[in-house]
Amino acid sequence: MTLFSIYNLFNRIQNCLQEKFLISSSNNNNIINNINYYDDDDDKVETSLTTSFKLNILPTECVQKIVQYLLEEKQGLYSCLLINRYWCKIVISYLYRQPFELCSSKNRLKLFRTYLLCFDQVELDSLSTRLIDALYIFNIFPKKRNPLFNYFIFLRKVASIEIEEFISPIYNELAININQEFRDEIPKFNKLIFHHIFKYSINLKLFDLDHWMRNDIITIYDVDDNDGDDDEEVHEVHVYDYPGLFGINKFKIKNIGAIVEGKSKIFQFISIYCKNITCLEISLFSLDYSKKNILKIIINLIKSQKRLYEFKISHVNRNNDIDPIMESLYSYQRNYLIKLSFTFVKFTEDSLNILVKLERLKDLSLIFCKNITNNILNQDLRLERLQISCVPSFYNMLLDILNVCGGTLKVLDLNIHFKPFQKKIIALCPNIIELNIDSTF
Repeated sequence: MTLFSIYNLFNRIQNCLQEKFLISSSNNNNIINNINYYDDDDDKVETSLTTSFKLNILPTECVQKIVQYLLEEKQGLYSCLLINRYWCKIVISYLYRQPFELCSSKNRLKLFRTYLLCFDQVELDSLSTRLIDALYIFNIFPKKRNPLFNYFIFLRKVASIEIEEFISPIYNELAININQEFRDEIPKFNKLIFHHIFKYSINLKLFDLDHWMRNDIITIYDVDDNDGDDDEEVHEVHVYDYPGLFGINKFKIKNIGAIVEGKSKIFQFISIYCKNITCLEISLFSLDYSKKNILKIIINLIKSQKRLYEFKISHVNRNNDIDPIMESLYSYQRNYLIKLSFTFVKFTEDSLNILVKLERLKDLSLIFCKNITNNILNQDLRLERLQISCVPSFYNMLLDILNVCGGTLKVLDLNIHFKPFQKKIIALCPNIIELNIDSTF
């Protein structure tokens, strides 16, 4: 959609609203030309309104719906910036909600320069002389920092891998990676970006920690342990340096291998200070769940949340690693949990007994899980959606589960493509509205 078509749409809607306003105004016998009102200081203010009043701008709600439509239809919003100042302010907030995901390769360097303008002098001074020299050499160091907006404040969603994929091609394009001196400074610059996000992106809602990064991206200072317990590590954190993390309601940590350095520290920080997470997704290597410190962070993360509605976990397939996690879910979140998802999880009898006691549970996913026994067959488990991916040897147990839970199911997702078996499923689930069968698993 071009600028002209958007501009014409804007004018047509605005003219209709103006005509409606003038008609309704002319029919009103109680119109007065002068209206008195009081401001916050109780000083009388006189304003003159006439029937020839013209509506100069659309209501904010209308503009937001138009922008949201254009965004969903992938029509592009950049041309809307040129309509007028009012539209520009609204559209900017949409463009910078998840800029790393939406930015095209040809605009990557422009976005990079824009964000550089937002760094304050202290942050720029934290860069090494070598990296500053590199930015000067390639003419991207901000000489005057006076951006129209604080662009970081609009950020709603960020993933660590998106930052990496956004920054790395820029280094390659500017030939920074060729020089070893400059290449060593890249992790420091990545850290600076994350620090700025955590400090200023107060509207951040989703943080996806899905990529391992060199060096710490958050600083936790060790202090002496006064209780004499050498086994317990004590940390002092500059909490208010990271207000951008406090508002997140969806947190993912996945596919990062062994948790070391920055990963474990930021994971620890979020488990202590982020208390508004409603959706939590954890996918680590199976060995990580057996580590005492990592298990403690996971349990504390579950415990700290005010209301956890959705929980997903993957690759917990060693010994009884799932038991303490299920116990914490039941102890602290049983009154809120609605959706659970388990992928490549090895259950125990205790963990299954806890699962069926979660009375508010409505949505359950079991993706190639092990040791699912008759303990899961409980009439109190009244599911509305069930997703199961399994091997053929599990089919009979699946029928037993549907025999118990099928009456309340509305949505069923399976990986079974044997037609006689599907007829049995339909018979056991009389209230089913949606049946999805994906035979690609």
